[in-house]
Amino acid sequence: MNEKHQKMIDEFKSLLTSTKREGIDLLLLWLEKETDFFSAPASTRFHNNFISGLLDHSLKVYKIFKKEIEIHSKQLEKLSGRILKDDSVIITALLHDLCKLNTYVRDVKNVKREGTWVQEEYWKFQDSIGLGHGDKSVILIQRFIELSDDEIYLIYYHMGYQNDYKLDSGLDIAKKKCPEVTLLHVADLLSSDLYEITI
Repeated sequence: MNEKHQKMIDEFKSLLTSTKREGIDLLLLWLEKETDFFSAPASTRFHNNFISGLLDHSLKVYKIFKKEIEIHSKQLEKLSGRILKDDSVIITALLHDLCKLNTYVRDVKNVKREGTWVQEEYWKFQDSIGLGHGDKSVILIQRFIELSDDEIYLIYYHMGYQNDYKLDSGLDIAKKKCPEVTLLHVADLLSSDLYEITI
């Protein structure tokens, strides 16, 4: 583990601990001891497909989400009649992709390079639970901490219309009750599409 990786881990833990949410210490212990969260890639090939890519992605999403909320704070308060609490911003942004835990494994495939077949390592997606994306993250988080309705909306719908619920009116309801849903989706897209790399 290099210094940059350790710094990201420390920042992630510090942010979550700062929420003082009951059960957060157990969640962090579980992430460290029973999952690959701190070393997993964020995807197989689309963005941050390298060791610790998921951790890097989660921190980037948090920073962008926080900034977007600051930029649009007046309109958000006008729409919802409240300001989203800092602990909700931290929890939803940093934990939105827990569904990716223990799902990426290294495998080998044959590829042709300059007319010669060679074996090349790649990340393979292998989900043994099969609970979806946002819904799986919500379920895993709630094993340790209680989530508010806003936090559930944010995590469950962070993929916007890209997920399996394309025809589900639930997303429209969620955006009306918690307009920050749009901003977490935007933060996720900005992070993965503009600020992250693939190798």
